[in-house]
Amino acid sequence: MARHDGLAQNMLFGAGLIGLAVCLAVVAVPLTAKNGIPNAVNLAALASFLTGTVQLTHSLFAWRHSSMSPQAPSLPDIPEGKRVLAALVGSQWNREAENRSLDTSDPIPVHWRVTGE
Repeated sequence: MARHDGLAQNMLFGAGLIGLAVCLAVVAVPLTAKNGIPNAVNLAALASFLTGTVQLTHSLFAWRHSSMSPQAPSLPDIPEGKRVLAALVGSQWNREAENRSLDTSDPIPVHWRVTGE
């Protein structure tokens, strides 16, 4: 699954670079023609509009995809999920107990002093 996501990201990145090159070419080519600057400004505005539209479309699709509810697990998946969760929580607790020295038999140093009554 991760490999497909990476491939899709690389393809989107490549498509973005191609789109950027096309936008630059659309603006740069009219600069060489007669009356180039006004035409280039108009084409730059058009390219900006198209780029913004592509960005908005991508954002809307990403939002829709992220807001879709995930599919509920099926009955055979639940015991496996419980086993994996129990193993992960158990290993985390063991690490924490080791970090806090909870499983050692050394006495805990306690600082105390007598206070007046």
